[in-house]
Amino acid sequence: MSADEYIIKLFFDRDRRAIEEAEKKYGKYLLTVAFNILHNEQDGEECVNDTYLSAWNTIPPENPASLKRYLCSMVRNHAISKYRSENAQKRGGATLCIDELDDLAAPEDDSAEIRRALDEFLRSSDPKDMTVFVYRYYYMYPVDKIAEHYRVSVQAIYKILDRMKKKLREKLRKEGITV
Repeated sequence: MSADEYIIKLFFDRDRRAIEEAEKKYGKYLLTVAFNILHNEQDGEECVNDTYLSAWNTIPPENPASLKRYLCSMVRNHAISKYRSENAQKRGGATLCIDELDDLAAPEDDSAEIRRALDEFLRSSDPKDMTVFVYRYYYMYPVDKIAEHYRVSVQAIYKILDRMKKKLREKLRKEGITV
């Protein structure tokens, strides 16, 4: 039995050690994801704690294939919600990088279709371009950090992201997904 299977079993058994084990294995990772969105450690810790509570309340009946992805998705959602609620009244302030994709938004009833198209799009993309796109729009890494990682200019990263958004927009249009 893998460590993740063991942790999920603890959740199913309603054993509080599930949260302790999840925290040991993924706590730092989840805090990094939340911090990349909020840029505030205390708010990030709050989102991580909310994630553990959400996991406790959803496992069971959910039985995630990947505990890491499941928890990461939850912490991202909590952090994005917190960011948006705290910045709803501000005008002209910093924008969340996911808002850069607003022009690709579609009705919620298309969400499964969009996820499938996005997955196909990313799998068919150049590995470096895909990684840059995922780092920016999923993990919400700052562009300068991505540029530093790849030892390229910030402008080069922006060009990759712009090109990827254009290609994604075209793929969605070809598949009849309204953008």
